[in-house]
Amino acid sequence: MRQCPNCGTRNTKTAQFCVSCGTSLQNQPEMPTCPKCGQPVSAKSRFCEHCGYQLSTTTSQATASQGRSSRKPPKRPVWPKVVTGLVVGLIIVMAAFGWLMYRRTQINTQNEQRVAQEQSSKAQQASAERLKAAKASSAAERESNSRATSSRQESLAESASSSAAAESSKQAESSRKADSDSVSAASSESAATMAKSLRRMLVDDFDCDQAAVAAIPDKVLANMLLASSKAGEDIGGFYNRVKARYPKIGGNILGPDATSSDQNVDADSGS
Repeated sequence: MRQCPNCGTRNTKTAQFCVSCGTSLQNQPEMPTCPKCGQPVSAKSRFCEHCGYQLSTTTSQATASQGRSSRKPPKRPVWPKVVTGLVVGLIIVMAAFGWLMYRRTQINTQNEQRVAQEQSSKAQQASAERLKAAKASSAAERESNSRATSSRQESLAESASSSAAAESSKQAESSRKADSDSVSAASSESAATMAKSLRRMLVDDFDCDQAAVAAIPDKVLANMLLASSKAGEDIGGFYNRVKARYPKIGGNILGPDATSSDQNVDADSGS
């Protein structure tokens, strides 16, 4: 029960105003009750006025308990703490996600760089191997062409030497005369036979134009061969003499199988 502080009237514990004088009872503490009979008693009473129960200890405890309950602090709202916790948790989650994405990007970049370096190394190695194979092939081809050219030159030199020796034995005096005298001293039949062999040699071994070679007179070819033999030249020297006088015959001193590099060498030697 609650006792009115103005008129002393005892009201129910749920009463907000005194039933006698109307005084507010909102901050008025409840009156202690006797633990034995349950009747309201005064806070200063030592004994219950209804049943005589000793109230000294019980009343003081009840009063202290009521005082503590009346001094309870008001409840604070919980939602600020909840919101703060949610914000902090969201920040932590976003930071962890950002760190994971950064690490994944670094790993992907490192993997891409490693793959690019491996591919570049393989490409360089393959290029070096192709270059090495090309050099070996070119060297082998030049060696083969050189051997073939040497063989043709030796064969042509032997043929020219035998023809020159036969012609020299028949016309020993003609070898000491000028080219015009040698041509006039040689017989027409011998010159025609020699010219035929020389034309075939120029076309087959030096890749000369057949029509241009056929237009050269027989005696002129025979005279040039004798002059080349007299100068100590091989069959290549004979070809150079003919080409210098009749450039339309074309051809190459290294033959039809000569490569572009060999043709450049022939052009340089001709110049």
